[in-house]
Amino acid sequence: MEGMCTISGFSTAKSTQMHWYLLSSINYYHLADLSIPALYNVQGKTAVITGGGSGIGAMFASAYVQNGAKVYIASRKEKQLKEVSEALNKIGPGSCHYVVADLSSKAGCDALADNIKQKESKIHILVNNSGATWGAPFDK
Repeated sequence: MEGMCTISGFSTAKSTQMHWYLLSSINYYHLADLSIPALYNVQGKTAVITGGGSGIGAMFASAYVQNGAKVYIASRKEKQLKEVSEALNKIGPGSCHYVVADLSSKAGCDALADNIKQKESKIHILVNNSGATWGAPFDK
């Protein structure tokens, strides 16, 4: 047919019909819930927040606890961690636990991971908010 484009042996008219047939035959009730509340629901999830004893880390922890998550905050400063954890546990419905950890070395990171592994079978959320930095000169 003149003027009709064909793709892989199907005319565009036939491809369009097949496309609409496939779309109309999908049962949309079985598709995943992609609503904003479902996508961002943290209720019952487990979160680990490094640098969670102050600033942005503490704000993340607060948001997750207020929305039902179980949160572990980590830092070197036990006093700050304890204060934040106690304050967040008062606002619930989630919970906050703290782990004293020095994340300035790989050994400290491994120790934090081992500590969390002893308490949880998996984590759903990881917020890397620790102020530690590593670096080396470009020529090395």
